[in-house]
Amino acid sequence: FLDDICTIQEIEKMAQRLEAAKMLMENATYEQVIKETGISSATLSRVSKCVRYGDGGYKKIIDKIKE
Repeated sequence: FLDDICTIQEIEKMAQRLEAAKMLMENATYEQVIKETGISSATLSRVSKCVRYGDGGYKKIIDKIKE
């Protein structure tokens, strides 16, 4: 489904954000996440806010992927 509605770059950015969220949940530092994923600090800040204060969407998806 995502292949039909998203560009490859959009899918890659979503994967990058998921990896960043996973790393944050594992207590990685911003510096570690940026170095490992190449994510921008602005995007990482948004991901971090969602991880901390959001509705748990990142956690749900990451848990589902682990299964």
